[in-house]
Amino acid sequence: GQINVVSHLYRLQLNSDRPLTDQQLEAYLQRLHRDHRINEAYRVWSSTLSPTESRFRRALYDGGFEQTRLRGGFDWSIIDQPGVDVTVNKEAANRGKNGLSIAFNNLPVKGTIIQQILILKPGTYQFKGQVRTNRLLMEEGLEWALYCDYSNDKKLASSEPLIASPQWSHFSFQFTVPAEQCRLQRLSLQPAGTGQHNAHPSGNANFDQLIIGTIF
Repeated sequence: GQINVVSHLYRLQLNSDRPLTDQQLEAYLQRLHRDHRINEAYRVWSSTLSPTESRFRRALYDGGFEQTRLRGGFDWSIIDQPGVDVTVNKEAANRGKNGLSIAFNNLPVKGTIIQQILILKPGTYQFKGQVRTNRLLMEEGLEWALYCDYSNDKKLASSEPLIASPQWSHFSFQFTVPAEQCRLQRLSLQPAGTGQHNAHPSGNANFDQLIIGTIF
């Protein structure tokens, strides 16, 4: 079938003198996702990691944002929006070398800002992290939300709205991955609530030490 042709072209590219670009790798991984070849997609992505990058493989990859290169796949993916600047830098860190910085520029913000695709087994988990804001003006605030199944996007759970936290503070929520129709999950940072009152946010929010752990 066509996916076998795509796989063949991918292997030819791997053996050539020109390595895949991040954009080519992401396109190939998305095709594998669409064809439900999840294990193959994860193997392909894992094979591109350096020994240093491989150290950050957990249930959530690099939740401390120590790697400044966000490459998509099963790493963090930034969803470009005109009103948001997403960076990884040392000024946003609470622990370690770097943290995640989200800066808003008085323009409308809709939907996902940054996300990561996960492969969690059925069970109950806790997602936790640390947040600090600086002059964040966003009436309904931000939330981290966990969705089930990369394609149908059934929302499993989300954090409380994160609005004002001038000092580093902790947040967390529990969620359960069902046994069926949830082979892939998506963790998303996005405007909380309906978004109607977040029309022109300003200021910034920093995140660090994001972790997903098994409860039972």
